[in-house]
Amino acid sequence: MFCSEANSKDTVVCRKRCGHNDVDCILNETQTITFQTLALPTIPFLPQPLILTTMRAVATSGNVHFSTDYRILEGNERQFFDILKGQGVGSLRLTRSIHGPDELFLKILMIIHLNPNPRLRFTSTTQHLAYIHVIVSQHDF
Repeated sequence: MFCSEANSKDTVVCRKRCGHNDVDCILNETQTITFQTLALPTIPFLPQPLILTTMRAVATSGNVHFSTDYRILEGNERQFFDILKGQGVGSLRLTRSIHGPDELFLKILMIIHLNPNPRLRFTSTTQHLAYIHVIVSQHDF
């Protein structure tokens, strides 16, 4: 079962909440699904990549070791976007000029590999999906 929570007027986050006997839910590695809408003007010239939004991995304890991986699964067929990877942060960037009117629908996956004890080989994995609707205006202002 997912519980919706509005973070802002353009973002909704759904968090997984499993019942005690719901094995399918417990075994599903997807922990959150985020829905976000971004409105952009036409950008006829882009001298450097522009960060549009970020996904951040948060550790609940200070001594948990983790690594992250980010992938654009859908919606980047025209190669407008990439993801700049940092320490626990993935930033979706616009990498070239874009002209509207246009709409793009991106599906992004963040995978977190947790290793509570670096001396052990045990690692658990969680997944977090983001669906991002990008609306590009025909105007450049």
